[in-house]
Amino acid sequence: MIYSTYNTYGDLSDLPNFIQERVMTEYSVCGSVEGNYSCQETKTITTSISSIHIIVDLIKWEGDDVNYSTEASPQFNIKLEDIPQIIVCSNETMELRGIGCYRPGLSRLRKAVGHYYAICKRGNSWELFDDMKKHSTPMKSTTIVPCEYLVYTI
Repeated sequence: MIYSTYNTYGDLSDLPNFIQERVMTEYSVCGSVEGNYSCQETKTITTSISSIHIIVDLIKWEGDDVNYSTEASPQFNIKLEDIPQIIVCSNETMELRGIGCYRPGLSRLRKAVGHYYAICKRGNSWELFDDMKKHSTPMKSTTIVPCEYLVYTI
């Protein structure tokens, strides 16, 4: 697993548990039937994780509607300091390195033409990198940002 989508109601506190659950080994009875033979052996499903990085796509989910369109989902805004800085998964410690942000176009849809920019962590500091600006801009950890995805690396 290198990439995963995380649906949230506005809080990322459960993100480390979500990622850990994604890489757990699952066991179940096979149940496959071929002719008169029914397999009753144990089936093992193992998801391995990248030992280098994880990219998490964030979708803000509103309500309990299972037919809710992710195309029109609102942006997920969060303070930089409220994003889990470290995730331990499969004995690998991953650190938050960057955040992909998106400034939507006039239609406000997620797939509409808009502009992406990055907020990167350098040591204990945050910097905004935007190709529409000549220089990077320092950011405070209390800044609220519109997260589209998170990048964790070893």
